[in-house]
Formats: sequence, structure tokens, C-alpha cells
Amino acid sequence: MPPPRLANRYFLVRAGESVYEGQGVVRTNPVSKTSVDSGLSPAGLRQAARAALELQRLGACEDDCWIWPSITQRAYQAAEIIAAANEINRSHIVPEYSFLDARGLGAFEGKSLETLPEVYASDSISPDIKPPPISDGTPNESVADVFVRVTQLMSILETQYSGDTVVIVSPDSDNLSILQAGLIGLDLRSSSYRPMGKGVHCGNPAHLVTLFTIQFTDPLLLVNHAQGYVQYNLHQGVVQSRYKL
Repeated sequence: MPPPRLANRYFLVRAGESVYEGQGVVRTNPVSKTSVDSGLSPAGLRQAARAALELQRLGACEDDCWIWPSITQRAYQAAEIIAAANEINRSHIVPEYSFLDARGLGAFEGKSLETLPEVYASDSISPDIKPPPISDGTPNESVADVFVRVTQLMSILETQYSGDTVVIVSPDSDNLSILQAGLIGLDLRSSSYRPMGKGVHCGNPAHLVTLFTIQFTDPLLLVNHAQGYVQYNLHQGVVQSRYKL
């Protein structure tokens, strides 16, 4: 069940393309998350800058905000860009060390990004299906596994802050799309929680900078995308959407 209300306003931002992603390679082992190649590629830097300016346009941090990035290199770099563009003191960047790690894809580690539709096909059958394991220490996480840790993150944020704005910066889109599905109350098997954007298809969201805002105005959940919005009535189950794709 989705929560009836959140204590804070949340902006969910997917960090831009990493060097690995620019090379078309899956890299989700936590040991590489602070490596140079896990940082933003030139295209990723531009994407992060656009996200930062979109947050500025939305007035996300007009009255100050907290920025919670994964410690993964590209997410933290994106957080620094967001802070600079929105004139937020660096002391308001709070690194998250585990709950926002990119989804561990097990035996898909090191493979082409073009293999990811296989993962999402399994996800659509059951949120409990894990990618095949691998012996190099890369986690193999199901949708349900990811949902547990992003829910733990939300519990921390809801306890630590009240009436604040929090910008969550994730290195991948799975964390955010699964969190979004859980907050709205969607079936986690549904492909509808996969992010959408111009020129990006659901099977390969690696190059997408997903910018969502989540704000509860009971009984409405308002989810804004940079190109449109989805308004979900928690009581009536009505969805209205407007996307420029």
C-alpha cells in the first residue's frame, strides 16, 4: 500500500551517463562505484547540467534543500552540479553509501547494455526473480530487493526531516522507477514503472536523465517529469498524464 502522506517533498534525479555506459557496458559491482569510469561521461555532464537547470526552473531548492546522492561517482558528481546551479551549500550534500547503489545485475556484469531487456522481461513475470549470480561479488538483485532498500532510505529521510525538500540522486533508473511504483501503489511487475523519455526506450534507460518530483497533496500524488506530469488520485485510482515524448 502506498503511504497516505509524506513529510517532505522529494525530487528524484537519475545521474547522467557514466563512462562505462557510454561504452555500452553494464557495470554494477559496488567495488567500482567510486572509480573514474563510474563517473560522468562528457554526455553525462551535459545531462546532469540540464537536470540541475530543470530543478532550478521548478524552484526545487528556492527555500533550500538537501541533496542525497549515492556515493557512486556519477551520482555524487551530479549532486555537486545540482548544488552549484541551485546555490546550495556543499554541507547540504549528504552521501548515501549503500541504499542508493545501482541495482546489482549479477551475471550481466560486464555485458552489453543491449542485454538488459532480458532482466526486465524477468521483472515483468515476478518482482522476486533475481538475475543469475556471478562469482565476482556483484550482487544479483530482484526488483523486490531494490524496493526493500529504497524503502529503508525513505524511512530514514522521513524520520530525519520534516517539511523539507530532498533531492535524491541515483546512479541508475531502477532505484527511482521502483521507488516511484511503490509510492504510487503500482504492481512492481508492471513495465509501467520503467522511465520514459525522448529518444529512450524502456529496454535501455541507461542514457536517460529521469527527473521526477514527488509531492503529496493529500489525497493526490503529483509526479512531475521534466517533460510532463502524472497525477494520481490515491483515493480514486485515477491517473492523468501529459508527456511530450
